Amino acid sequence: MILSGKRPGETRLKEFLGHLISFFLRAAPARKRSLLSLADQVTASANNFLTGMIIARACTKEEFGVYMLCFNFVMFIMDIQTSLISSPYMVYCQRLSVHERAKYTGSTMLHQIIFSVAVVLVLLVMMTIFPDKFREIGIWDAFCVLTVSVMFMLFREFTRRLCFANLMMGAAIRLDLTVALIQLSALAMLWRNGSMSADTAFVVIGVACAAASAIYLFQHSDTYRFNLSDFSPSFAKNFSFGGWMFGSTILWAASMSLYPWLLTWFHGPAAMGTWGACWGVAALANPLMVGIQNFLGPEIVKNYTDDGIAGLRWHVRRKTIMYLVAMAPIALGLILAGRYLVPLFYGSKYSDTGLIVAILGVHILVIAASYPVSRALIAIEQAKTYFLASFVPLLVILSCGILLVYQLGPLGVALGTLLGTSVTAVAMAYCFYRISAASQI
Repeated sequence: MILSGKRPGETRLKEFLGHLISFFLRAAPARKRSLLSLADQVTASANNFLTGMIIARACTKEEFGVYMLCFNFVMFIMDIQTSLISSPYMVYCQRLSVHERAKYTGSTMLHQIIFSVAVVLVLLVMMTIFPDKFREIGIWDAFCVLTVSVMFMLFREFTRRLCFANLMMGAAIRLDLTVALIQLSALAMLWRNGSMSADTAFVVIGVACAAASAIYLFQHSDTYRFNLSDFSPSFAKNFSFGGWMFGSTILWAASMSLYPWLLTWFHGPAAMGTWGACWGVAALANPLMVGIQNFLGPEIVKNYTDDGIAGLRWHVRRKTIMYLVAMAPIALGLILAGRYLVPLFYGSKYSDTGLIVAILGVHILVIAASYPVSRALIAIEQAKTYFLASFVPLLVILSCGILLVYQLGPLGVALGTLLGTSVTAVAMAYCFYRISAASQI
């Protein structure tokens, strides 16, 4: 590892915007993987967006709010699953031979199954402890279905991450296309027959994920092998990796996931439906955002390896501007046209949401400004600092976020989310530049 280095030549400024499309210019195999990865992200995001749009138009605001609350819970669990299981696998699998990798994949698959069972048990305990509250806010039926569907939703996400880790981009897009075709077709039939509800939607999603995952397991049976003797070593390896990162994920995801629950608690499922529609429109930025992040993350690590801490500071500033430039058109579109987009996609009952979507547009810019710094902290092995910075959004929600949601409803959720992300971004930037400056002394 080079601890110091010269600032890259100014001629490299010519690459400023070129990085945004550099994956098109690489060698053929890498270019193909990049294109398939982007296509897969578009497929997955489009499936989620169209699913939400169908449910919003077919159901009442209350029913759509129930769906979004349950979906938010699943996304929270997926974040935990990724940090605990998929991320360690992505790091270690590339270091193994084909035979050893198959055994490691099988052991990790068993970890995933145990994790899914644990999630189901947590759901059952929650429903046992708070049955009256679940019925009061109208989520009992949906969560009953979710106790089964969530296992298949989590396993589908796990298999998707397996594809990414093993650079099987074609398999990933086939998996997501299968889910989208089954899911959207069935939901459209339910809409046409007037049978749509949050619980029937999760039945469909569970079936689609189960079918696609089964096809994947059958087609790629040579890539995994179950061996109980490898279970404990693999578990210890996965769990020991990135403990700070796992803690950071828990803190960040828990903080952001609290807002929808607070909103539903204070204002009911209809308010959650309004927030879900606004969030869904803002999620139109996800394919580009995730595509850029998938590129920037490894690039920043490579920049540190090649140019040291001094060069990394320069690269972070350059990539921050690059990311902001890339996301600015979408963010400005949300700020200026958000009030038209929500009713256009989700129906007239979701009008008067322009300010909420505008705030989410600003939120996208904050994410773009903070992501390179957050990856830089990981690159210089400051995972503990990253973990401590993840306490910031939790402090924000405890200090003023709850009050904002109580007083302003969905608008309060947007403001709390923006405030938490912004303060965290400032904290991470301060830590990175202070640590990197000290390293050069």
